[in-house]
Amino acid sequence: MNMTRVEDRVFFMDKKYFLLITLFLISCGSGDYESSVSDSGYRLLSAVDFKPHGEIDNLEVASYSYASNDCPLELTALVYRNNAKPYVIVDGQKKWLSAVYIHGGGYVSGAPEAFENAYKSTFKYIVDQGYMFYSLSYRVSQARNPTTHAYHLLDDGSKCDVNNVEIHNDIYQGVSLMAQRHVGVPGVEELLAVKAVGFGISAGGHLAAYEGVHNQSYYRAVVAISPLLNMADLVNYLKSDNRQQAQYFSMGFDNAEAIDLIVGAYCGVKSVISEISVADLYDASINNHIAYSVPIYLLVGAQDNVLPPDHAVELCDRVAANEGVGKQMIEAVKGRKYYQCGSQHRLLLDENSGHNVPLPKQRLYDWFHPLGLPADILSLGRG
Repeated sequence: MNMTRVEDRVFFMDKKYFLLITLFLISCGSGDYESSVSDSGYRLLSAVDFKPHGEIDNLEVASYSYASNDCPLELTALVYRNNAKPYVIVDGQKKWLSAVYIHGGGYVSGAPEAFENAYKSTFKYIVDQGYMFYSLSYRVSQARNPTTHAYHLLDDGSKCDVNNVEIHNDIYQGVSLMAQRHVGVPGVEELLAVKAVGFGISAGGHLAAYEGVHNQSYYRAVVAISPLLNMADLVNYLKSDNRQQAQYFSMGFDNAEAIDLIVGAYCGVKSVISEISVADLYDASINNHIAYSVPIYLLVGAQDNVLPPDHAVELCDRVAANEGVGKQMIEAVKGRKYYQCGSQHRLLLDENSGHNVPLPKQRLYDWFHPLGLPADILSLGRG
């Protein structure tokens, strides 16, 4: 195996927004994603079809905006492609190889440009292999009534609900509307006839992992960067006396308010922590459903003081134990430890990184590209 890797270096954000990303995620339950997603009720507001990126050779970008009929909030989406490899031809038919990126931001911030800005080398590498790269926005919570629900406040004073169902709707419909803009591709089903690879960091890492469990019709693999995986442990973590807690206090939150904001932004309602049992939180975690997931590559930093990297290590150990094998180290290079977790999952534990983990682009691509890819496309030798 080639041990020479050109890896990304991330760009750090303003401290205020970095701290917002620490306000992560917690699932309200493990309901079926596909059954909760509506197939209508969204409209395309504007479209600027593919044009040169301007800074990266051979890269083209299209931009779109869309909104739900029930919420006039304008969402944005970007689609990137290499103009020499926009799709593959198999038996005379166009086939799109797709990667879908879900940004982070604690459900209170974030933007589609985040992956391009923070992980430019990996982003360009994937597009250059022939993948169409979709980067989406979704509604985020700007405020929360302490007795009712989370919402996004519009310019006219009206409010749009924010909760897990609406967030997943925004993501799904964004891909579907963009798919309709491509010649011969009437909807998301055709675009993802070859299933997509999901990417996500932070809150987006949880969303991507959730997709891998509950939306396997459209995803064949997931790359989750610094995601929260154990929901029960989140509450204990925020209640503990550690540096993370101090960061929340610096933003003016006490323990209960910090936990409540995290739960409220994703669940859309005020949570009363005393009424949420550890068993309920544990049941809602990705860790508890990993046996039903598409292959997931977890990337965490051992020095992450935003979220516990132990969650990913525990998941890897659990998968390996469930299959009757130990966690297998594949390779260790300069403090970066690569593990095989059972038969299909992978873990990178970077001893030298924090929350923003540099990505090993070639290693990631070599892992996810052949997964679930039809033999007739794989035999072409490229995307």
